[in-house]
Amino acid sequence: MLLQTSFFFFNSFKMKMSVIFGILQMFMGTCLRGLNAVYFGEKIDLFFEVFPMIVFSSSLFVYMVVLIFMKWTINWNERMLSATCFDPTGDEWQSNWTMCDQSGNGYCTPWGYSCNDGDTTADKCPLNYGGSGDGCQPPNLITTLINIALAPGTVEEPIYAGQAYIQNILLLCAVASVPVLLLAKPFLIRQQTHTPIHHHDEELPLYTDDHDRGDGEEHDFMEILIHQGIETIEFVLGMVSNTASYLRLWALSLAHSELATVFWEKCLLSTLNMNSFIYCYFGFAGFAFVTTGVLLMMDVLECFLHALRLHWVEFQQKFFKGDGIRFQPYCFKQFIRDAGN
Repeated sequence: MLLQTSFFFFNSFKMKMSVIFGILQMFMGTCLRGLNAVYFGEKIDLFFEVFPMIVFSSSLFVYMVVLIFMKWTINWNERMLSATCFDPTGDEWQSNWTMCDQSGNGYCTPWGYSCNDGDTTADKCPLNYGGSGDGCQPPNLITTLINIALAPGTVEEPIYAGQAYIQNILLLCAVASVPVLLLAKPFLIRQQTHTPIHHHDEELPLYTDDHDRGDGEEHDFMEILIHQGIETIEFVLGMVSNTASYLRLWALSLAHSELATVFWEKCLLSTLNMNSFIYCYFGFAGFAFVTTGVLLMMDVLECFLHALRLHWVEFQQKFFKGDGIRFQPYCFKQFIRDAGN
């Protein structure tokens, strides 16, 4: 029973740690994008691209990391104890608990609520946070995050007071950041390219002298708008898919633990039960071979390659563009040709 409890604990712990590291790494990549915009003086990118990205990721995903840490820091045993009914005359009753009038079924909660048959956790919990648990039972964080978008204003198992109200505000911030990210930058660029000039004391657009130039600028604007739309869709959907990608490291750890158990039981444990040193010798040799070859070489290489992909794709795509100076290889012939000209 203890081994099974430890397995479930570490399984949940590793899953949450994968989510925490993944979200924080992607958020740091978005912040590096902002530093690049500051360094190159790109104010439009900073205010209308980086800031909406930070608002969107903070409102939903960083908020989930905050909920994870809040859940870890709360003493849930104490909260659930406060919503449990006890017999005031029994041995479990503590002297510092509040007595009740025992008008119900004779049992009381530690905070003085008289229990009745059919009471729910929300009835017996003293926190009054709302939902089915009223704050006295630990929540399912995945369900909480999904309900932010699919069931706004509904929190089945709240952690703190006013959680539904706070999540509605965060959802509105996330939704409002998407059209800003999609439309603000293209329209500001179009406004800058349509800056009028003065000609013979008359204010004329830059493209007045060339009829075809208006079509070209309209084509450039549509190209910028399409590019920004792709950027917006990639970021919004990528935050979900990239977070799920980091969960693969957690899935790999589960697969490794299962493989290690199978190798132990089939190779070594079965030969130890034969009471023969010859079988034990070959069993240990087989166990050492498959453990080294599969777990310590193949699976470690798999984890390394997957972590490398996460770093180059999920992290660096947030800020790296690769549009710098084009590489020109060193060539003597080109130098002699340029010197001759």
